[in-house]
Amino acid sequence: MRAFRLWRRSILALALIVGVGFPSCGKREASVRIFEISGTPAKRAAKVEAFLLKHAPALPGPISDAWLFEEQTGDGTLGPSDFSLFAAFTVPIRDLEKWTATLAPLESHNQPVSFSSPGKTPCSWWFQASDLNLLKFYSPHSLTGRNHGWIAVDERTGRIFLHAFTM
Repeated sequence: MRAFRLWRRSILALALIVGVGFPSCGKREASVRIFEISGTPAKRAAKVEAFLLKHAPALPGPISDAWLFEEQTGDGTLGPSDFSLFAAFTVPIRDLEKWTATLAPLESHNQPVSFSSPGKTPCSWWFQASDLNLLKFYSPHSLTGRNHGWIAVDERTGRIFLHAFTM
């Protein structure tokens, strides 16, 4: 009987700990870190070219201007962090066909289903939700090394948009 009471107390104590939570594991605000490139258009383009060359053996043509914004959610302490990358760069329209020839089609299970944009406020360099149906979509893997997200090409402006994220 004494063993049963001790076992019952242990179970109740464990349930109380799990139900209330450990003092150090209470609700915490998610840690968000933001990385954004800045500088002149040439410096921004060089930084984005360097990023793209980590995943592509060569670029099909020059980049004239570029932007990059990456958000890290979580600090990696109690599990992995999630990353969300947004980038846009402009290429000469005459080179656009070379760029799209190096891109893989977007798989049907990875189709963008909703508009995504960097940060909490609209960026002047990112497209508007109303332009979503004017863009052609490709897989993000060849330029970012990531499987989730997409590359969108605006054939009217020569701008290429990247959105990639981890899960």
